[in-house]
Amino acid sequence: MDSGRLAPVPDQWPWWDGTPLEKSPVLRWGFTTGACVAAVLTASLLEQRPDATPETVPSLAPGQTGWVRLLFGDGHLRLLPLGPKLPQYPGFCVIRKNAGDDPDCTHGLLVAGRLRLVQDQADRAAKPLPNDARDLTLAVGRATVFLHSLEGTGLVTLSGLDAPEGHWAINQSARAFLARNLAHAGIDSGVWQADIALCGGAALAAKTLNPSLGVQGGLSILGTTGLVRPFSHEAYAASLRMALALARKQSDCVVLGTGTRTLQTARDWCTTHPPCAHLPAHAFVAIADFVQESLEAAGRLHFRRLLLVCMPGKLLKIAAGFTNTHAHRVPQAMDLLGRLCAELFPGEERRIRAVSTAPSVRKALEALDADQQDRLLTHLGHRACARLNAHLLNTYLRNVDDGSAAPCLCALLLVNVDGSVRLFLAPPGWQA
Repeated sequence: MDSGRLAPVPDQWPWWDGTPLEKSPVLRWGFTTGACVAAVLTASLLEQRPDATPETVPSLAPGQTGWVRLLFGDGHLRLLPLGPKLPQYPGFCVIRKNAGDDPDCTHGLLVAGRLRLVQDQADRAAKPLPNDARDLTLAVGRATVFLHSLEGTGLVTLSGLDAPEGHWAINQSARAFLARNLAHAGIDSGVWQADIALCGGAALAAKTLNPSLGVQGGLSILGTTGLVRPFSHEAYAASLRMALALARKQSDCVVLGTGTRTLQTARDWCTTHPPCAHLPAHAFVAIADFVQESLEAAGRLHFRRLLLVCMPGKLLKIAAGFTNTHAHRVPQAMDLLGRLCAELFPGEERRIRAVSTAPSVRKALEALDADQQDRLLTHLGHRACARLNAHLLNTYLRNVDDGSAAPCLCALLLVNVDGSVRLFLAPPGWQA
């Protein structure tokens, strides 16, 4: 699909039962988890105000409960579809998150919410205040809203994140978004408790960076504008920057792994290889395909040294100059591999042809003997290291006025498919 064919932001999202969306000729926008929370709490407030002009409209289709109008960050009011009530959360309003065509693991997440008046403004001592120390407080005009998680929201266990340590992982931007919508719906006084449930959020959180960020037991509630731009990857990149900032507080060395196996191999390898032998757990960061974003962040944070861990397929893409290594966004540079083989192994036309026409790097390496594989991968490793360090140097030069002592240096650890270490390369001074 052409990522440039972006649909307009809808004024109203269609009701959706969670079945896979049909293919579309354009990329569809979605709405954030923060928007889901704002929608169910706003709807809960409106349900309690029969005297107010209703902003929900009845649905004609069975199983659908209506719509709620939400004020998005761009100033537009848009309708989001509410879902049927959930038996485990009676009296709660429900919405199913629709992330559009963005590859978001929370696409289809059911979010339930209920807003309850705890103290009326006229009688502030009528009932005891909520006393869960993990709750966040939100000011909405003269009203105070306690944000309380019943299920699926992670708990912040480390300082330096966008939500305070010891509280639910609801970022400041999402809290501001929620406050704007509750104010727009008419809340202005009293003390309220907002009960929030991200159904199944704890299991989904294992697919995110939350465990490495110090957010335990669930998802983060995010969203600045309320909108999810398809294939933007902005949330993942933002999480990476947070993970690197957290790592920098604990170490001047960081290990970036492009996958689960590479990162586990790096942890084992580092225990016996100074200067990585005593790195804290948060110095190991999974970056997936976000090589450029990670280098930029590491350079700005002034790490002293960086270790990038990858497999041969990613190595070829980095050596070819690609800064995003996603398989669906960047093709393998098999032509480069063929040219390098021609330079390194003159007279080996049969092998060179097999490498050039191979469907993958893994298959291409099978056409070479062990010595040729080592020579080719070492050549690619040096080429990739040069590109990575040039990128870090450029980042340093753009930020040199801030008093940074020296640019970050990047070493490379190449890992085989079986998880064994194939190659380690480091520039001069990296191990000093």
